[in-house]
Amino acid sequence: MVAHVVRLRLTLWAGSLRTSPWQIVGLALGLLNAVLVSLVLVGSMAYTRTIAEETWDVTLIVGGALVVVGWWVVPLLAFGVDSALDPRRFALLAVPRRPLLAGLAVAGLLGIPGLTTLAVATAGLLVWVPDILPIIVGLVLLPVVMLTCIAGSRAFALLMEPLLAARRFREVVGVLALAPIVVVAPALGQSLRALRRGADVAPALIEIVGWTPPGAVWAVQVDVAQGRWGRAAAHLAIALVTAALLVKLWDAGLERALTTPPPRPNVVAQHGPGWFGRLPATPTGAVLARSLTYWARDSRYMSNLTVLPVLVVTLHVLSQGAVPVTTIIAPAIVAFTLGWAVVADVAMDSSAFWLHASAGVRGIADRTGRALAVLVVGVPAVVLTFVAGAWRADRWDLAPASLGLSAVLLGASLGISSLVSAWVLFAVPAPGDGPFSTPHGSATANLFVQSLAWIVVMVLATPSIVLTVYAWRGSAAAGWGGLALGLTLGVGLLVAGLRAGARIYDARVPELVHALRSRG
Repeated sequence: MVAHVVRLRLTLWAGSLRTSPWQIVGLALGLLNAVLVSLVLVGSMAYTRTIAEETWDVTLIVGGALVVVGWWVVPLLAFGVDSALDPRRFALLAVPRRPLLAGLAVAGLLGIPGLTTLAVATAGLLVWVPDILPIIVGLVLLPVVMLTCIAGSRAFALLMEPLLAARRFREVVGVLALAPIVVVAPALGQSLRALRRGADVAPALIEIVGWTPPGAVWAVQVDVAQGRWGRAAAHLAIALVTAALLVKLWDAGLERALTTPPPRPNVVAQHGPGWFGRLPATPTGAVLARSLTYWARDSRYMSNLTVLPVLVVTLHVLSQGAVPVTTIIAPAIVAFTLGWAVVADVAMDSSAFWLHASAGVRGIADRTGRALAVLVVGVPAVVLTFVAGAWRADRWDLAPASLGLSAVLLGASLGISSLVSAWVLFAVPAPGDGPFSTPHGSATANLFVQSLAWIVVMVLATPSIVLTVYAWRGSAAAGWGGLALGLTLGVGLLVAGLRAGARIYDARVPELVHALRSRG
């Protein structure tokens, strides 16, 4: 059974490569990226060993624990990712559950995340040279590490499935899963500052993280290297109990998946006219109302609003309040990110787009309504981000330059994304899926097209960037000039992008409807 499941996994993988050349390119780039990441991580670990033993111990335990937590948390964010071997597909085949579980565990390694984790964990053992005993212990515990990662990932995904069927719960979980980053960023900043001051934070981190379920399996090697056999036995017990408990939970979830029908997604009813009753009864007003409803109720749109505060807080903490970051870079990133949010608007409509197209909405009304929804959300977000940074740095004099740069980035990214979204249909999460899940193999095509568009945005914003740099260096004239240029250029690029996107939209409506319906 194990061999059969593994062979099935490889067959499905090979079959996906024959469907599109982008699949092959994506696989090649994914493998190349995995190799580069592995080399960088292993090199970084080797470098920390040359600094001090305590630094290496912290890197191993804390870094390893974060890897394990990442395996556990991803299923909460990427609903439906890697569903090729969904256990429910075996429900009618009378497959024994225990052999199926073993086969799924081995097949879980046959992917870029699994192979990368295995490669880094194995190569990282060489850092212990010339200490042979920790290397032997690490090799023995390597199956426990991988089982903890894979079993935890699959167990949480299966056990949370009934709750994840509720859309509101998925949205809350998405926010809660991102929230720890807000805590990790300040903690990381404090740790870095403590290390610069020479404070001894390594023992505290080892003591705290080493006794947690994700970190215990990594602490065993450190205990063995230091000859603390009692602590090694205790950490080993925690690691084995954690792995056994996760396998038991996975087995229970697998049994339920094989014997019960999948839960139906809960649909939250819309009460009252909502935005449609507050905005003008025009084609542009209708599109604007619908877009604002998406921003307020669709987790795929809400993810942009939940990620941005986390990103801004992380920038503030890691930069330690540096003036250019808090008052210029952070608002600019918010403006660019929100302006680019409509690049997949048509694709996110999915098969329901035919209703929109059959209503005869002209391209200019469609493009304008979607863009206005972004401006309603984006302008206050950019202003609030700047106010927070300027209040912290007490640099209100940078307001003209910062807002001017944000204006051109918002206008340019919104205009170009309005054009691209009518031309290219990106692979996006299906309605009801999580905001961070995308079809397998689609990332390469998405990244290629978006990278070209991002380069265009940066080139168009270059004059404003130059004036902003001079304003930061103390030129008030450059700041006010940057504001005037940013507003003028931003509005001009937005209008040009909307008009060009409208023409492309009008010409491609039949092709867009056909492509979206074929995706299901």
